[in-house]
Order: sequence, then C-alpha cells, then structure tokens
Amino acid sequence: MNSVLARPWFAFFLGFVFPYLLTKIDFVSTVGGMSEETEALIHLSIFAYSLGLLFCLGLRSCLAGFVLRKSLVVNVYIRQLTFLYVFLFAWFALGVLCLFYEFYSMGAIPLFSGDVEELRFKLQVSGAVHLIAISLGIVSTLFLVSASFLVGWRKLVFIFFGLMGFGFLALTGNRSDSMLCMVVTFLYFLFSRKSVFGVKFFVIAFLMLSGFVLVKFYREVSYGVDYLEMIEEQLTGESSFLKFLLYPLYMTLTYGYMILDRLVNAGVEAVEGGRYTFYAFYSLLPGAQVDFGTFKNEVLGIDFYAELTSTVVSNFYVDFGSAGVFIGVFLLAVLLGWAYGKAKQDRRFILLYALLYFHTLIYFYMYIYVLFIAFIHVLVYFFYCKFFLGVEVLGERSSSNVCCSAGLVQGE
Repeated sequence: MNSVLARPWFAFFLGFVFPYLLTKIDFVSTVGGMSEETEALIHLSIFAYSLGLLFCLGLRSCLAGFVLRKSLVVNVYIRQLTFLYVFLFAWFALGVLCLFYEFYSMGAIPLFSGDVEELRFKLQVSGAVHLIAISLGIVSTLFLVSASFLVGWRKLVFIFFGLMGFGFLALTGNRSDSMLCMVVTFLYFLFSRKSVFGVKFFVIAFLMLSGFVLVKFYREVSYGVDYLEMIEEQLTGESSFLKFLLYPLYMTLTYGYMILDRLVNAGVEAVEGGRYTFYAFYSLLPGAQVDFGTFKNEVLGIDFYAELTSTVVSNFYVDFGSAGVFIGVFLLAVLLGWAYGKAKQDRRFILLYALLYFHTLIYFYMYIYVLFIAFIHVLVYFFYCKFFLGVEVLGERSSSNVCCSAGLVQGE
C-alpha cells in the first residue's frame, strides 16, 4: 500500500489522463481531433479530481492533529466461518443455476457458438436472473480472498470454486462479466504484499491484458469481420506487426474519448437530471421500462453507442452538465482517497480499496452498466470486510509515529 502504484493519483493517471494523452498520437485515423468543448471538459475533470485528492490531504492533515493514538493492525483473519460457508456456497449455486438457465434459454453457450458476438447480447433472459448470474464474479472474488486466510483443504476448496466461477463467466463471451472481478482480485493480492513489484504479478498482469485483447479478437473473427483488413484501413502511416499488435489496446484506451466528443457535439448537456447515469436503477422500478439503448436513442436523439466506453465524464455531463462533471469527479476522488486511508489504517478494507482503484483505472471505459455493478460491489465488499474479517491488534502507536503521505495515515 506504500508503493506509488497503489496511490489514488496513480490510478487516475493510468485510467483517465494517460488514455487522454494517447489520443494526441497520430496512430489511428478514427481517433483524435476532439472539439474545444470536449477538451475543456476533460481538463475540468482532471482539475476536479486533483482538487478532490488535495481536499483529502488537507482533511487528513487537520484530523491528524486531533488523533492522539492509532491502533496498529497486524493480522486479519476470517470470523463467522460457518456462516461464510453458507453465504458463499449458496450464492455460488444460485449464480451457476441462473447462468446456465440463460444458456439453456438461448440454446447455446456464447463462447462455444459460431456467433458469440450476437449471442452475448441476447444472454439477458431477465434483469434479475442476469444480475444473479453475473454476480458469480463477486462470489468468485470472495472465495479467492477468503482462501488467503485459510489453510489445508479449506484453502484448496475455496480456490477451486473461485477459479471455477470465473471460468463459468468466461463462457458468456463478455469480457466485463469475468475479467472485472478477476482484476479486482489481482489488485487485492497485489496491494496485500509488502512490495508490489514481483515477476509473478507482472506475468499475471500481462496474461490478463493479453486475454482481454484476445477475447475481442476472437469475437470479431467469429462474427465474420475481416479484423486485419479493418485495422489496416484505420492505421496511419505504414502498417507493421507492432502496429497490428498495439491496435486493440490503443482503441480500448482511447475510443471512449471519441464517443464523449460525439456526445458533446450532439449538444446533450444537462438534459436528464440523473436518469441517464442511474438508468440501471430506474429500470428496476415497477412498470414497463424500455431498455437503455431505446431510451438513449429516443431521449437524447442519438443513434450511436453513447452508453458504451464513453468515459466516466459522459454520464455526469449528460445529466448535469459541466457543473455535474466537476462535482461528480471531485466526489469520486474524495471517495478513493478515503478508501486508501481506510485500507492503510485497517487492512480488512484492502479489498474495498482494490475495487474502487480498479474502477478508477477504467474511467476511460466507464458506462452505466459498470456504475450499476460497482454500486453492488461496494455494498457487498464492505459487508464482507466488516462482518467476515476480524483484526488482531498488536499494540498502539502514538500520533508522533504516524507518517502521512497525500494526507493519508500509513498504518503499516
């Protein structure tokens, strides 16, 4: 947790600033040339996030003067083990049943079909069933995190079910269903180490990134797209093997800013007052609710995938305008800064911080589905950290021994 890689500002740089800077590179013909309004909106977001982190710094510095003693948490352990068994295995069984019910209803498993790109969008039999099915990612993460506190056969069983859950979710062909929670799990174990630098973790990160890109390639090819020809048409300058290799990653990181630019140019500023950002919750209300694609096309008057990969800024902008962007991004910075300080003081909450850190890493990719799932994840992980994890305190340390960095107490 003391490494630069674990700091909130680093997550924001990787997840928002760095992808934005990549749009300035003349690499693909479909990326670049954003309007001045969009550029100003992005700059406002960077300023708001920086201000939010500085606010955390000031607040923590002020509070440090009132805190005389700090507890030093030296060990985290599982408690309520019997209830944890029931909680995780019952949830796992329900998730698997719902997932395979969706496969049965479609008559095929998307990943093994010849039309994975189309079938993955038809997977949702109903909102509730699909939500329970993809929640396998949450319970799989909890299995693997819990395994780190166990020994013997219990540890092996928890690891087995955690990996099996991720394997089942991979069958959907949707990268976000399985890989979102896989990355959160990876970050948890990374931040739990004394040092985040290690060959094993870099190899795992490389494999996960490669898998993310290869799934996209597989979907395009199975859909009948001449993927290599499409890439060659969009690349600027002479084509090369390296450019073909970097194209999927580059487009994943940058294309959301071009979608944001289209939203801004469409003039859809402050038109919905919250319904656009929270439509996933709104759609659960009683009564007939149209799907988000129809809602977006009818209300906003646009016919492109604005809900996909349009960056974290787009939702606040559509609902509340530039003021909403400033306040929303500022509050997100405060939330991540608080979670960072909490995790450093109390290691039970490293999982919660890993989740929020990950969602900061994908600010370039954020859309309403991710926001909806993130809200559920926060509630579940906070409950898990608070109820199922206990701490052993070795002793007390005085405030004079507490080192502050970025306004956050270092409790290690």
